[in-house]
Amino acid sequence: MLLWPVLILLISTTTLHAQQTPFGFVRPGDRVRVRLWDAGEHAAAITRTGVLATSRADSISVHWENGERTTLALSRIARFEVSDGQQRFVARGMGYGFLGGALAGAVIGSREEGSDYVGTPTVTAISAVAGGFAGAIIGGAAGALVRQERWSPVRKELPLRRMRLVPSLDGRSVGLLGHVRF
Repeated sequence: MLLWPVLILLISTTTLHAQQTPFGFVRPGDRVRVRLWDAGEHAAAITRTGVLATSRADSISVHWENGERTTLALSRIARFEVSDGQQRFVARGMGYGFLGGALAGAVIGSREEGSDYVGTPTVTAISAVAGGFAGAIIGGAAGALVRQERWSPVRKELPLRRMRLVPSLDGRSVGLLGHVRF
């Protein structure tokens, strides 16, 4: 019974330091896209892409694509995104290619001349299927060549200066107290 008050007193005087980085899961080496507020006369926003070098409580350092390294204050950052990798569009290309090829095959099959079967549903269907498969192959190849980088926005976290457990006045419960720097 005497152990509880001593334990609460020890825990309440312990200060826990939280992580001091503004972007939780983004690590150095990740590819990032940063939209900066330009303090120039036009007050426009500039978007740049690079690799995160360091992240601190009040700034980040980025290696830009042009080889330059810059340290930026968090107050200059309007938007911060991390790359989820590059996406290819093979399945989408195959789908569009199949639809386009099937449509073209059906039109060509219904207008075929020099045959006794011109415009018959069988010839039209066979031409549509053959055109669809040819279109799927061509569309899939085209989709494999097209790449697009996917980006996920990252919110700035408020840096916690410290947290500690505080006993209540009656001694029956413990609260969590955090100091946040703005």
